[in-house]
Amino acid sequence: MGEAGEALVLSDNIGLKPITHFVQGYHQTMFEGQLWHVLSFFSVKNNVWIVTAQRDDVRQELVSQIMHNAVIVPLIVVPLTLLIVSLLFYLLFRPLKTFERELISRAPNDLTPLTMSLPKELVPVRRALNLYINSIARFIARERRFSADAAHELKTPLSVIKLHQHGLESLIDDDPQQKFHLAAIDAGVEQMSHTVEQLLVLARVDSINELNVSSHGILPMIEDALNQLMPQITDYEWNIDIASDLTVKCDRFYLLLVLKNIIENACKYSPKESEISVSACAVDDQICICIADKGQGMTQQQIASATERFYRVNENEGIGAGLGLSICHHIIELHQGRLVLAAREHGGLSVTIFLPCDQHKSNRETIGAGRAA
Repeated sequence: MGEAGEALVLSDNIGLKPITHFVQGYHQTMFEGQLWHVLSFFSVKNNVWIVTAQRDDVRQELVSQIMHNAVIVPLIVVPLTLLIVSLLFYLLFRPLKTFERELISRAPNDLTPLTMSLPKELVPVRRALNLYINSIARFIARERRFSADAAHELKTPLSVIKLHQHGLESLIDDDPQQKFHLAAIDAGVEQMSHTVEQLLVLARVDSINELNVSSHGILPMIEDALNQLMPQITDYEWNIDIASDLTVKCDRFYLLLVLKNIIENACKYSPKESEISVSACAVDDQICICIADKGQGMTQQQIASATERFYRVNENEGIGAGLGLSICHHIIELHQGRLVLAAREHGGLSVTIFLPCDQHKSNRETIGAGRAA
């Protein structure tokens, strides 16, 4: 508008009548029954008023449309974007997840190279892991070879020492001190011989490629194990509860080795005249063989570590090499079974062997409630 208030330039949606009283700045005013939002500016240089105005109903409509677009569009775009991004992440990381599952599903003793197909970005990772696995395999093989060789080398000197020790027994007098020293030599040789035998068994078990599995009666195996442990077992009360026709599929040599080891441990850690029970039954699709004693038992912490190699419950006792349960655990795993140790409520320890079920009948037979002869 000019200095006299005449309109110089105007839009086609407004008349010639001024909408404002020429007050500079923003304000609201009523014009022809409508609320208007007005912004006035006076240009001193050009000596003119510049006035812009917008009806309130038009402004509210624009605000509603802007708010609608600000809410609706993100509600559609954001989930769609997240879906696309998730799909891309899934496609990009699917090979990595497959690689992860392959590693998790591998058995602890599986040291074969990784051969699965992978994207080129993960090939260097696979190559590095294969190099690491190969180095571990070589180290373990070297360690096993050393243990086996050392055990073989020690076996002959121990036999010679044992032979000379028996020779000395027939030459010495009844001097108590001499007998004491000979007894100490005998105990040390026996302990060392036991350790050597355990190392040889461990080397043999570690090298197993295939088990000679067939169906065997459990009761005859228990009887064989007890007979082979004579006369050690004669100082205990035996309660054997096993069906005469209960069988299990196993490698008889190695399962007998496990039974002998567990029964021997039960005798070793139980007081004389105490009861040791041996039972077996079929539960669902498993055969359960349980050997329970009333000895000193084990704590939960000791049970958790019991199947580790060279672990002994009491390092100061000097009993055993700490390999027996480790060997048993490995043999049972080779049979696709489980070895479970549990503390008994009133003292003692129960060792349960779970093996895949073979066949069984309903007849049960209880034998040997008295002292084993």
